[in-house]
Amino acid sequence: MKRLNKENINCPKLSNDIFNDRWGKELQYIDWNRFELLAKKYNGGKLIDIGVFNSPLIIELKKAFNGSEFVGLDYSEPIVVELQRRHPEVRYITGDARGIPFEDGHFDYVVMGELIEHLEDPAKAIKEAMRVLREGGTLALSTPKDEETQGLISKEHLWSFKEEDIKDLLKPYGEPEISTYKDTVECFVAYCQKRCE
Repeated sequence: MKRLNKENINCPKLSNDIFNDRWGKELQYIDWNRFELLAKKYNGGKLIDIGVFNSPLIIELKKAFNGSEFVGLDYSEPIVVELQRRHPEVRYITGDARGIPFEDGHFDYVVMGELIEHLEDPAKAIKEAMRVLREGGTLALSTPKDEETQGLISKEHLWSFKEEDIKDLLKPYGEPEISTYKDTVECFVAYCQKRCE
């Protein structure tokens, strides 16, 4: 794991500004391939999308798994309020990846799409995600691949990850399955089934 930026400019206000100015408050379907990969191992049950931002994943999954519980968590309250108003069929909450407001083992499936590269302490966020994941449940995450070599994708990204870094982050919780895909850049998608203790 290599630090890309010394200064962490990520904050709820910046997220909201990007949501409004870059995305026009719209859901982002450009990376649909990534969303499909993140949902690949989902078969129903309670799912949380941590750092949901403007992902349409839980809205689309709700159509196929109507009886399941879907939660989108983001630390920008204005984004959460706007998405909840427009998509009342799923639950949006304001919260932080470092302290998810659910009890241990609540979720069957946890998604962290394009999030860990923005976080000061990715290992702490993954530990918290695993806390709210039930034993045998699956964590699915995506992040740019070796951004240090590919070139900086976004000034908001703090970290560049190699495959070994992703393995090291996930190995304490289960055996990670990691692959790559390409949209506009190469990215990792990783799955980790939480081992039963």
